[in-house]
Amino acid sequence: MSRFFIAIVLSIVLFSCKSGVPKNIIQPAEMENVLYDIHVVDGYATVYSGITNDSLKKLIAPYYKGIYKKHGIDSALYSKSLDYYYNHPEVLKNIYDNVGKRLTLAKEKIVKDEEKAAQKLAKEQEKAAKIAAQKLAKEKEAAAQKAKDEKDAAAKKVALAKEAAKKKAATKKLKK
Repeated sequence: MSRFFIAIVLSIVLFSCKSGVPKNIIQPAEMENVLYDIHVVDGYATVYSGITNDSLKKLIAPYYKGIYKKHGIDSALYSKSLDYYYNHPEVLKNIYDNVGKRLTLAKEKIVKDEEKAAQKLAKEQEKAAKIAAQKLAKEKEAAAQKAKDEKDAAAKKVALAKEAAKKKAATKKLKK
């Protein structure tokens, strides 16, 4: 009987010392996802730092509702879970360590994408500048050719006029 009693006591102790987050609280992995999404929205909201707090709350409220819907929670469960994690800072720290890493990776990706876009834009601008320079060079060449042709035509007219004048003078001499 004493062994049976010891087994029951041990079972009670083991099951009562069960570690983990209660089932009525958002679990750490999902809380990490929720907090990540919320901090992304908060980052977006900081862009609008020039507007009043009330307007800012109205601006981001639909985003928060979307986050709650995406994760299948509501604001009450979120608040209750956040209170739980505030009372368990070691778990909250682990969650925020992961959120911080994810936000840093997302920021690095954005910076990398912006750099790629800037490089692509610079190449496109360089290409457009080359095309414009080639077009300008062709136009300049065409204008120079036109000026040369006009000069040659004028010189030819002058030569013809001189020749005509000589013929006229020679014809006058013959008539005399």
